[in-house]
Formats: sequence, structure tokens, C-alpha cells
Amino acid sequence: METPRFIQEGTRADNGGQAVPWGAGLGLRADDDTTYAWELPPGVTHTAVSTGGTGSAGITMFLRSDGRVVGLVDDDRQSQPVVPELPDGLEYTAVSAGQNGASFLLRSDGALVTVLRPSVPTPQVPALPAGMSYSAVDVGLAGAYAVRSDGQIVGIKAGWSSSLPLTCTDAFIPPAGLKYTAVNADHLSWAAVRSDGAVVYCRYGNSSAQVVTPAAGTRFVGVDVARGPDGNAQGFGYALRDDNVIVGFGSAPEPAAVPVGRAVVGLSAHVTYPSAEHGSGGAAVLDDGTLLTWGGAEAAPPPDLPGPLGAVAVSEYGSAKWLIRAGNAAAVELEVTSPTTVDYNQLTDVEVAVRTADGTSPSGWVRFGDVRDDGTTSWGAPKKVVDGRVAFTFRASPAGTYHRALRFDGPPFTTAVLPVDFVVRSQSPSTLTVDMPESWSVGESGVYVQTHVTAEGGASTEGGSLRVIAEATGEALSTSPYQGSLRIDTSVLPVGGRQRVRVDYRSEGPAASTSWVGTVTVLPTPETVTTAQSELVVDYADYSALLGIGVSVRTRDGSRLGVGSFEILAADDTVLGSSGQLRDDDSGVLTDLVYVHLDEMPPGEHPVTVRWVPTPDWDLAHPTGETLPSQWSGTLTIRKAPTSTRVATSNRFEYGRDTSVGVTVVPSTITDVEGELVAKIDGVEVGRADRTGTSGASVSVPVLLSGVSAGTHQLEISYLGSDRLKPSAVSQQIEVVRAAFSAPAVTIVGTAQVGATLTANRGTWTPVPSSTTYLWMADGAPIAGAATSSLTVPESALGKRISVAVTGARANYTNLTRTSTPTEPVLGVFTPSRLPSVAGTVQVGKTLTANRWTWTPTPTTVKYQWRVDGKAVSGATSKTWTVPASAKGKKVSVAITGSTTGYTSKTLVSPTTAAVKAGAFVAPATKITGTTKVGSTLKAVRGTWTPQPSTVKYQWKVGGVAVKGATNYFFKVPASAKGKRVAVVVTGSRTGYVTKTVTSALTSVIR
Repeated sequence: METPRFIQEGTRADNGGQAVPWGAGLGLRADDDTTYAWELPPGVTHTAVSTGGTGSAGITMFLRSDGRVVGLVDDDRQSQPVVPELPDGLEYTAVSAGQNGASFLLRSDGALVTVLRPSVPTPQVPALPAGMSYSAVDVGLAGAYAVRSDGQIVGIKAGWSSSLPLTCTDAFIPPAGLKYTAVNADHLSWAAVRSDGAVVYCRYGNSSAQVVTPAAGTRFVGVDVARGPDGNAQGFGYALRDDNVIVGFGSAPEPAAVPVGRAVVGLSAHVTYPSAEHGSGGAAVLDDGTLLTWGGAEAAPPPDLPGPLGAVAVSEYGSAKWLIRAGNAAAVELEVTSPTTVDYNQLTDVEVAVRTADGTSPSGWVRFGDVRDDGTTSWGAPKKVVDGRVAFTFRASPAGTYHRALRFDGPPFTTAVLPVDFVVRSQSPSTLTVDMPESWSVGESGVYVQTHVTAEGGASTEGGSLRVIAEATGEALSTSPYQGSLRIDTSVLPVGGRQRVRVDYRSEGPAASTSWVGTVTVLPTPETVTTAQSELVVDYADYSALLGIGVSVRTRDGSRLGVGSFEILAADDTVLGSSGQLRDDDSGVLTDLVYVHLDEMPPGEHPVTVRWVPTPDWDLAHPTGETLPSQWSGTLTIRKAPTSTRVATSNRFEYGRDTSVGVTVVPSTITDVEGELVAKIDGVEVGRADRTGTSGASVSVPVLLSGVSAGTHQLEISYLGSDRLKPSAVSQQIEVVRAAFSAPAVTIVGTAQVGATLTANRGTWTPVPSSTTYLWMADGAPIAGAATSSLTVPESALGKRISVAVTGARANYTNLTRTSTPTEPVLGVFTPSRLPSVAGTVQVGKTLTANRWTWTPTPTTVKYQWRVDGKAVSGATSKTWTVPASAKGKKVSVAITGSTTGYTSKTLVSPTTAAVKAGAFVAPATKITGTTKVGSTLKAVRGTWTPQPSTVKYQWKVGGVAVKGATNYFFKVPASAKGKRVAVVVTGSRTGYVTKTVTSALTSVIR
């Protein structure tokens, strides 16, 4: 059996059917009897469908079996697509609904045709090379992706978003030997099937396209992509393999498994918005006509349809989702199940039953329309059929017959129209009964007229209006049009008796209009008397201070007061307090406690007025109260607020130390305090401060103690009061104690050794003492006669620690003694008999000796340091020193340091010597060994030199003449030496020494 062929979205299926919406709008319009895109002529089917978006609406393109294309925008506020007419002999073979206002169609001659929304510029479709045509096309957000017959993709910028880039353009040309066979695009992503069975996928935001490779031995035969619920970054797609396995790529949810034995003939990557509710998924049409869904698609299944589903193709974009269902449209019947004879101008429900031939409920919409005189119908807004029923409302007048119609629309069902005639009855006679008071006062509230209306035959009186009218003037007395109780405006009629009043019932409903006439007596507005019942005396206060004043009002004739309020006003009519709304319905007397706000009123006598203010009834034509206003006048006395002064301080003060005390002034009735505070000691002012701030807050008042002697005194703090506050004071006994010196530690300046002078440094005292005494001590015992600021250390202090005590004194201050830290034990002093000296020959290589001579006492430790030109010589620390070559030409001295426990170490340096002379070698006579004949070798033996020279040179001589090149310690006797004597000259040299030359004795005559 041949495997069913997979149909790429938008391309023609072998077997067509009827387009069915799956959550999509139908774009129903109420302006005329339109034929819609899903409606088909007899014998014609839909063979392909493609969905897209156009601004806020969805757009769908339908390909029919007659080769024509019809477009649908699912928002009836927008115009429908206009598809270009086909040239003779041609037909459309594929459709792609645009996402940006531009849709593309593929014609049977391989040409591309555009369908554009209003204001979309015409795109530039590239001319095809000779002999080529287009074989596939799909539209994204930036434009179209079309496959040429040579297998390459051509990008075409089109639509409102054509300024955006076409993506992955470097992948438009496949590798050599390969072709693209199908393409699908969504937003800014696209995917294409390649002739080797792979899918090339370009997700917006990626720098390059990816190749999705099928499993070994299989090929991809179709593909569909979607942008993702949250944008292109979550873009995804599905591809179908030839073994009927659906493979997801990108961010695709796992697809459903195709049932065994079934084949996929249509595929759609599916995104439902808002993503938070549904999200991404997919749908596939199987060869048995069933629909397989997964992911977000499962949340919005296709509508129930009569008979087997028989799906042929599927397409989805956002909320625009369509199926093609095999077979022809099913017939639908309409029936009005409610009465069509109705009352005059009465809103009536029109119940409509909608069913198919087998009695099931179709999915679709019904509109209720007015049939015009020319036979056309003006349709109203569509209503969705629910459980086979839908309802409308109808109202009409005058009496007569009205022609209406019902229309059902909704694929895959046929459009059905049902004419309906409504008959409207005439109005029924009515009777008005009225109960009205015999009298009322001008401005009185709550006066009502009771009414009741009935109509013959039980016709409804609802919807009619009632009005009370002064018959003499025609002016309205009622303030509401409702039946039952009608409130009366008592301000319209003047005072007087037996005034005619008419009540009118007016109706445009089933009951006819009627009237009633009666009379009423109008009385004048009652007068009132207002009084105050409280003593109007209060202490001043500034923090939301309230004075409750008892007030009352009564009517002179004892009638009710109705609604009103009390106001208490200052002389300038400023409202000081009010009662709010009060009501009296029968007693004629009202009392209340009105609180007066005193925040801004200073102490003194203030005229006030208590006023009764009736509340106007604003529903009246001439708003007034039920009684006349009245008032009472009197005087409000506000006294200065009492205060109490408190001081928070110690009763001990230090002499001479100016200080301050914390003072709190607490008024009895206000929050803010102003005025001065004065501090006095023994009646003499010692400080003053301004007191401005919050009640209870502490204020720092200065207390200047400079002229107050140490002892017991009386401190008084007085608050002087203000224009709002009374003065107050507080006093207490205090003690002024002697002040204390501020003094640093005493230090001793100088070296603690016998005979040295030490000085006491007492530092800076505050204040400066008027007298200062000193006491020097050795190991804590006073040193006789040592009572000044300096001390010459006596012999008796040897080995002891010296300290000094300094005492300062001043009037009104406590004496202060500061004792220094003891010194280190006092040290003794060496007495040398003379300076050290250097003995020996001052020459390189010679040994020099240091002479210390006699020290008293003799040091227990003696250290030596030899110096050359005043610089210490490293390691030269013995009493004797051999002069090195480096000292040549320099002068030598020696430093001797002596030390003994309990004495100060002493260092003496000897006078410098004369410049060091160069050293002299001590060398023996040089000898020559060997046989004195031609050809033998002679050797020079120089013996031991002191010191050893660093460099030794030899020069052999024959007959007293130096032999050229004979400069080694050995010499081979040449023939030229025969008969002559040989000698050798040895020269030794060393840094710091005089070069020395030694010549050997002559040999015997050379043989």
C-alpha cells in the first residue's frame, strides 16, 4: 500500500475538504449579506490553508480546489484581503499568510503573487533567471523566503517590518550538489528541507544556521517552525522523518509519538498566547483524519464536529488556527422558540434553537438583523451558539408588524437564514391612585406622595414615569420619577391654602398614560431660638486644644427642627467649631456639645457667636432648611497657661568651671514654650537662655562660676513667662568644690650619672600654679638640699634611681603632686690618665700595638677597633693589628672602649699615625740549577720571599744580554750560548709593596 504523502503547510493537498476554525475568529461583519472566505461553491473544496498575523488581528489564506485563493481577516473592523485575479489557464498552487501585512501566493507558472494590506509598500520580487521558477514560499516578519527551481532560497524584503534583517542569508545557497525542497518561516526564524534529507534551521539571534541531521537511514520530508511563547530566543520547530517520527529542535517541547501504523500528512509548530497560560507545542494531521496534539496545543483542542474528524491539513499562527476537514459542509436549522407577539415597546427575549439534521449543536455564530424595505438585511453583532441555543432581545413601537431575520455562520456548517415577523400589541388603559398630605411647610424635607398605577388586562406599568406638578404654574414638585413614593419639593409653592396639585403618569410601555388632581395647604418655615449653656473660660492651649461648649436650639412653635448643625464663630466669622449634621424628627429641641479649636487664639477676651444652621435640601428647586437659622453671642475668656519649672542637675559644682543645667518648663495646656530662663547664685545672675521649643524638652541654661568661690550657695532658676504663659521658678542649695589642676606626667631630662645635671620638666599645668615646690629623691629617699628644678648627681647616688616630686598650689584649687618615673640606676665615670697611642712601624705588613695606659677604675672589659682614615676596619678588634696593603698611604688610629658594671662605658680614640709606607720584600739569592752545556735545561730557584709576591717575572741573560722570549723559570741553553756565562733576573711584585728584583750569580761557561 502506498504511504500517504506529507503536505507542507500552505501547499495543495491531494484531497480537499471544508476549512474549520480552531480557536480563530471568523471576521463576521454586520453591514450586509456578505459571502465569507470559508463558504464554498458547490463541488469546490479547500485544499490548503495558511495563517498569519496583521497587527492585532489574524489573517488566513484559503487555497481552493478550483485553483482560486480567498483571504480572511478575523477582525470585522478591518478590511478583508483582495486576491489578484488569475490569468486564463493559470491557478494558484500554494499560499502563505503574512505576519507583517504581506502575503505571498505561488502560481502554477512558478511566479510569486503578493496580497498586501493597506499602506504596505509593494515589495521588489527579484526577476528569475531564464528557465527558472519558484517551487515553494513562506513569509516571516521581515519578508518572504522563496525556493527557486534550482534549489536556492531567495529572500524578499516585504511588509511593515521590512526594515528588519532577513536572517542567515549565508545559508540561502545549499552546498554543491544539494537543493532545498521546502521552506517554512515564523517571525525572524526559518527552516528548510534539503535534498539530502537534512533540515537547515535558522533561529533569530544565532549567528549562523544549524543543520538538523535525521537518524541514520531516514530523511526529513517536512518542517514547521514557531518563534516561541516568549520571543525568538525560545524559538523551536518540528521536522517529520520518512519513518513517521516527529523530531523537535530548538526549544521545542517533546512531541507526541505517532501511533503505530499511522502516517503524518500535515504538521504545525504551535504557540498559544498568552504564554503563561498555554505556551508552545504542536499538532499533526494523521492519514486517518485524526489530529495529534501535544504541549500547549492540548490546552485548546479543536471544536467538536459531527461525524469523523477527517482532517486534511492544519495551520497555526498565534490565536489563528485552522483545520481542513474532509467532506462537505453540514446543514443547519434555525427555530425561534419564544413568542413572536409582544407587548408595546416591551424588551422581549428572543430564544433561538440551532441544530443540525441529526439534532446536534453546531459550533458557530448567529446574528439578528432588521430586514429593510429593499429586501436587504442590516445585521447586528454575532453571538456564539452554546449548547444549541442563542438569545437576543427585541423591543418595538408603535403597534404593528416588524420584519426581522436570523443568520447562522460557522464552518464546516452551511450558512442558514430564517425570516421572523414580530407583532407588537397596542397600549392598555391605566388607572392612577394618589395619597398626598393635606399640608407641608416651606423647605420641609421627607414629604412624599404615595402612588399606584394599574392597567387593564394586567399589562405591565413598569417603565413609565410619574411627576407631581403645581397646576397653576406647571412647575415640577416631585424630585424622582419612580412609582410608589414620590418625594415632594416643598420650596416651589408659596405659603397659602388649597393650592391645586396634579400627578401625571407618562408611559411608552404597554400601559397608557393618565393623571390625578388634588389640593394642599403650604405653611411658613418655623423660627428657632439658639443659646449657649457653658461657662466660656479656658486656659490657653496650642496643641489641638478643644473647649466643649454646650449649645441648644428649639423652634418657637414646637414643630420639628429637621436637619441642621451648630457653628461657633469668631468675630471675623472664622469657624472655631461645628457639630456636624443633627436631626430632629418630632421634639422641636436639639442639644449638643460643640468643641471649639483654640489653636490660634491668644489669651484675652474674644467675642463668639453660636449659630444654628439648617441644612439645605439640595434636591429642592430653591434649597433651604426646614427651619429658619438663629444665633447667640457671648465672650470667650482665654487665660495664660500655667507653667512649672524643673531643674535636673547635681548639687555639686567645681570652682571656676562654667557649666550648664538642664531646665524643663512644662505648661499645663500647650506644647510649645517661648521666653527666657535666668540662673542666679545667691541672688546674682550667672546665666541666661532663650526657651523656645516643645513642652517638656530640656533646655541648657549656662551657669558661669568664674566669680563664685568654693563653698555652699543657693541656685535659683526662673522662667520669665510670655504673652501666652505664666512665669515660674525653682531653687536648690549647691556646693562649689575646689577645682583640680590638669597636669601632665613629670619627666627628668639628662643622663643619670655621677656629676651630671638632671632637670625636672613639669610640662604645662592648667591653670598655672601660683607656687611650685620640688623634691629630689634617690631610691625614694629625699636628697638633702635638693629642692630646686635641677640636680647635680652626687657620688652618694651611685647605683641608685633618681626621681623628683613636683607640687603645685593655687587658691580655690586642690594641691597636686606629680612624681616622675625613676631613672635607671646612676652610673659612675671612668678617668683615663691619657689618650691611647699606637706603637710600631707604620708600614704595610708591620704589626702595630694599641697602648691604653691607666684608667681609674680599671675597666673589666676592654674593646679595640682599628681605624684607617677614621673608618673602622672590619674584624680589626684586637690589641695588635698587622697593617694590610689597603692601608698604604692612609693614616691609622685605634678606638678603645672600656666598661664596668655600674659605670658609663667610655670610648677614647688615639691620635692618627703618619701615612702608612709601602711594604718591603725579604728575598734570598736566586740560584740556577742544571748542566751548563748547550741543549740542557737550566732552572731558576728563587727561594722563599716574605711575603710571597703576587706576580713573579723571569728574564734569562747570556753573556749579560737578555735572551728574547726567555721569560720562564726554566731555560734551554741554545748553541749561541756556548762559551758564555748565563744568569737569570727574578722580579717580584705585590699590592702595597715595593717591587723587588734579584739577579742570580753567573753560571760556569757553557760547553
